[in-house]
Amino acid sequence: LGANSSVASDDPAWQTEDMCISGKCLKFDGGDVITTNFSSGIGPFTISAWAKGSTGYIYSQGSDDGTQYRHRLYIASNVLTFLYYDGAAKSVTTSWEASTWHYVTAVKTASDMSLYIDGVLKNSTASNTASNVGTFHLGASGTSLNFFNGFIDEVKIYPYARSAAQVKADYNDGAA
Repeated sequence: LGANSSVASDDPAWQTEDMCISGKCLKFDGGDVITTNFSSGIGPFTISAWAKGSTGYIYSQGSDDGTQYRHRLYIASNVLTFLYYDGAAKSVTTSWEASTWHYVTAVKTASDMSLYIDGVLKNSTASNTASNVGTFHLGASGTSLNFFNGFIDEVKIYPYARSAAQVKADYNDGAA
């Protein structure tokens, strides 16, 4: 599955359709991670997913040890944060309800970053473009830090910035 070791207990568990948004989803128990060498390169991108959980990193991109990062989306103290590093850490935040499925979308353009929940823009700020290279981690920061505790479904990664209308349409398609 792409976890940080060959031990099956490190893998998130597939859940039945009645627990998920669309088909099956993954349950991260606070000790699971999926890693891939995906790189969004330099420039705009969009990452979206359905998520339901209380704490931890929905995703991060950077070093395997979690200390060097380019961008990440995480939950802490009922706050969802999209953080991007362009020479200095920039972030946008919004409140988070852990017991409900939400469609979360992080959009990075050449000049700003935006955070959407359920198809609605919640926050944005100016941010420069920087390299987005490094290992992509689903469910943690690196292979051993800040593990996600909850469910993740329908992850989508786009090599361009989706418009507000596209984000809303994606939410409406998945919520139906």
